[in-house]
Amino acid sequence: MKKALLIIFLTCLVLAPSLSAQEIVTNQVAFCQHMGYTIDDSSVDKLDCVFNETYRCNANDFYLENCGSEMIKEFPLRKAGEKVYLEFEKCEEGLSIREPQYLLDLPECYKPSFLEILFKKFF
Repeated sequence: MKKALLIIFLTCLVLAPSLSAQEIVTNQVAFCQHMGYTIDDSSVDKLDCVFNETYRCNANDFYLENCGSEMIKEFPLRKAGEKVYLEFEKCEEGLSIREPQYLLDLPECYKPSFLEILFKKFF
């Protein structure tokens, strides 16, 4: 187990420098894009969420609802098998969230088995 964790850690150290800032999708960027808006990354020090030709705000401010709150759309509840952004989405009632198998995958909604429901109830 320790050996596997060490290999993962070393792999991350090797791969991390090769990722550019544009390739790393943050929650703020995902939130903006998920709403159907675009990201302007032309500025080195900040990312803007662009709503239309005349209205934009900093992606982090939009995510925190400090700017552009009237542009926030309601997310539909996620169905079984659909990926879910834990930071701003929820699964339909009766569904649980399955952790991703791989590091860069998103969690997904699934219908838990009777035994899982029973186990959660008592433990």
